[in-house]
Amino acid sequence: MALDIALIGAAGRPEDGIQIAVEPHHRLMSLSREADLPLLGRMEDYYDDVDFGATELEDLLRESCAAVCRSYEDEELLEILLGLQRLICAALRRNTGLAVIAD
Repeated sequence: MALDIALIGAAGRPEDGIQIAVEPHHRLMSLSREADLPLLGRMEDYYDDVDFGATELEDLLRESCAAVCRSYEDEELLEILLGLQRLICAALRRNTGLAVIAD
């Protein structure tokens, strides 16, 4: 089981995404608490869905950049954060949101 973060397409359905397994999710949430990154922290519950609207994405991108700076020694977490940034940038270009989907 993984937590999916997906780009929402024109039809309102997930189009592209990344997955986060339990252990890296735990590390990401610990980092979000330590660094006071509240948007990333909204993904705290691994078994709950979360939506990020288009108006939240620039702030989410800033938080993800701050998280990258703090996780450069954790290759798995760094890969997840870079994937998240790719999705955020795609969503910004399309003026759409992201969905965090618990499987």
